[in-house]
Amino acid sequence: MINDGRAKAVKRIYVVDDSALIRERLIEMLSDNPDVQVVGQSADPFEAAANIREMSPDVVILDIQMEGKSGIELLKEIKRETPDIRVIVLTSYAYPQYRRQCKDLGAEHFLSKLTEFEKLTVLIRNMDDRNV
Repeated sequence: MINDGRAKAVKRIYVVDDSALIRERLIEMLSDNPDVQVVGQSADPFEAAANIREMSPDVVILDIQMEGKSGIELLKEIKRETPDIRVIVLTSYAYPQYRRQCKDLGAEHFLSKLTEFEKLTVLIRNMDDRNV
């Protein structure tokens, strides 16, 4: 086995969801992966926007339906200000029109909380390290 001296990059994740239970479950799942570091979390999209600007995570996991500002609005803001941040939308509202809109706005993945929640860790593990 050849070791080129480079360590595998840790993916820095920020979680935005108005459900404390979902955030806790996501953080617990992600914490099992040594190549992942959860750098922040928020239920509030306005707080999340400020934290994401400051922390510049590699990946944001984002819900669509939140109080005060939709995840779609936050996705637009993230991609406008920091286009290299990868966004994974994880929502209970996995309607085709939302999927299409989020993909058009630059979301890397769009997952249903109801049927694809467990795929998240595999997706993150398999992401290349292009911006990490």
